[in-house]
Amino acid sequence: MDSTYPADAAHSGGKIGGWGFDMVTRKLVPPTYTDIMGYCSDQWISDHNFIGLWKRGQYVNAASWQLPPGWVWYDVLMLDGAGGARWAGRPIRRRHPLYSGEELAVVLDGETTTPGQLYRFDHLPGGWVFVPRSGAIRAELRVDGRVYRVLR
Repeated sequence: MDSTYPADAAHSGGKIGGWGFDMVTRKLVPPTYTDIMGYCSDQWISDHNFIGLWKRGQYVNAASWQLPPGWVWYDVLMLDGAGGARWAGRPIRRRHPLYSGEELAVVLDGETTTPGQLYRFDHLPGGWVFVPRSGAIRAELRVDGRVYRVLR
């Protein structure tokens, strides 16, 4: 259940909240239809879920390629959104890493600060952080006001 789904009268019972337009039939879809995520009959996408998909599309399509001079090794941190963090298996090697648009300052071994790229999970708090490999044993970073600490 989506706890952020609007609780107003227009959306009660999982309704879509406004008029839609079916480009195939070229007809309006009434606001009495239910949202596709509700698994009822007479489905359409609600304004709430349309905005969510639109924002996700902007986030994914905003990624750009950075072209470093050679291959770069990255350590990957997994953040669970509740303050837990862990190193996510083996490092990965990328020639053309994606740029996430969210750069973090990651403190390694309590002394060196290096940039990390945050890739947020879609419907859950937390995400993956890619940090250029340094052989560090400890990492500390702050995301959304929460401090994450991880030890190998």
